[in-house]
Amino acid sequence: MEILETIVLVILLCMSITAFIISYMQYKEKGFLFNNAYLYASKKERNEMNKKPHYRQSALWVKRHSFGYRLPLTGIPQSIELE
Repeated sequence: MEILETIVLVILLCMSITAFIISYMQYKEKGFLFNNAYLYASKKERNEMNKKPHYRQSALWVKRHSFGYRLPLTGIPQSIELE
């Protein structure tokens, strides 16, 4: 394995771990809410809105992306020949 591949894998692993931590925090309904319905709402609507379903939706979305960052770590893309 070349040094460049190692660097890329370490970066992808860090991104995956970060996304997984954000997903966990979203499940616990902590931290910033990454949801368009919340972001585009006015301050009054934000205070009145039920945030639980939006936190769950954001948690699932981020969790799926954390798996996407780990895909290159499995070796699957390297084993596919495009010739």
